[in-house]
Parts: sequence; structure tokens; C-alpha cells
Amino acid sequence: MQAYANLHQVDLEFQFDNEHERDFDQQQIQQCLINLYKNGIEAMKEKGGILQIHVLGLTDRIEITIKDSGVGMTHVEMASIGKPYYSTKKEGTGLGMVMVYSTIDKLGGQIIVESDKDSGTTFTLAIPVQ
Repeated sequence: MQAYANLHQVDLEFQFDNEHERDFDQQQIQQCLINLYKNGIEAMKEKGGILQIHVLGLTDRIEITIKDSGVGMTHVEMASIGKPYYSTKKEGTGLGMVMVYSTIDKLGGQIIVESDKDSGTTFTLAIPVQ
């Protein structure tokens, strides 16, 4: 992912504060994170920026936050995220986000999206420890 970020003049910042362990399909979670990282980087491809990734272990859950400083989304766009074939990108299919939402749902987790047009987007994945 570092090479892809460099290609688009995006700096990656990682912070890892988690000691919890959770049994899950590592390939599916890895693909979810790749989809979110890639979307964040592509949202900043016009002018570069910073993609922040923070993994935090709380008492009852693990929170993974991915924050970009990209183009952001309107409330209408945010309401359609995770629906098949909806994408804010011309070349996108939206299926990557369908996979993200489906995987986190199977784990009993939830996804919180915060965004403002021209101010970036934050995705928080909250996954229960049990």
C-alpha cells in the first residue's frame, strides 16, 4: 500500500494501540482494509494528503479508524455507501464497499462514516471483542 500511496503523494500514518485478539478470517479483514485504504488514497489523488490509520483496543471492541484528507462526500453520497454498484468514482463499481459492510456485519460490528464535502472522510470499524 505504501507504493500506491507514494504514487498519489499520500503519506501514511499508523497508530496501533490494541492488545485484543479476535478470531476472524484474516484475508477478509485484510481485503476490507485494503479497500478502505485504496478508497482513501484515491480520494486524495488530485492534491495528495495524509491517510491516518488507528487501531484501538477498547474494553468491549476493537476500533479501526481510517481517515483521509480527500474530497469528502455529501450526506446523499454517504447514505448510498455499501449499496451494490454505487460508487463516487467514475471507474468504481461499489462492490469493494459492499464487501467491507458485509464482512463487518458478519463479525457483529458496525461502520461509522463521517464526511464533509472537500474536508475528507473518516471510516470507523467497531468490531466486538467476543
